[in-house]
Amino acid sequence: MTYDEFPIKDFCRILAGIKTPDECGLKEGEWEKIREEYSILNPTHQATAEANAVKKVLNETFNLQKLSLILGIVESGRGDLKKFFEAGRIKWSENMDDNFKRLDVELSKATQKHQIYEAQLNKIIEDTPEQEQQSNEEIIKKINKSLALMDLRGATITDPEKFTCGQYDATNQVLRERNKDNG
Repeated sequence: MTYDEFPIKDFCRILAGIKTPDECGLKEGEWEKIREEYSILNPTHQATAEANAVKKVLNETFNLQKLSLILGIVESGRGDLKKFFEAGRIKWSENMDDNFKRLDVELSKATQKHQIYEAQLNKIIEDTPEQEQQSNEEIIKKINKSLALMDLRGATITDPEKFTCGQYDATNQVLRERNKDNG
């Protein structure tokens, strides 16, 4: 069973703790798979911000490693240094003192950026609010209201108990696009 095939009302009932995955006919491990698919398809603002911050930290980590590697090569005096500088996108000069200074400046900037990005990531993680638990009734009311509104807006929902998560997401997307087109 996949997220797209699973009934939306059962999904909400399991989230609310009203039913267990077993009671909804799921086999061992299927609920975890469905939850994972849901998380991928519906990332929270927090998850997106965290992923972007991690990406910045990793990019700057790779930049620092590249610059450190170039520094090691320069210090060893082996190889065509000009090619390494160009590969590292560092301006080359025939004056080696200028090259050392430029490399030192690039390393300092990269270190500073890395520290800033790490601090930003840590702040995002620290500021992550504990997820508020909605009551079982609130979750069920919310999905029932959402399905009723879909029906009122022209979606055909013949059996709300069998309406799948995939149908729910697709119908929501179509209704949002229709609202956008209608102003």
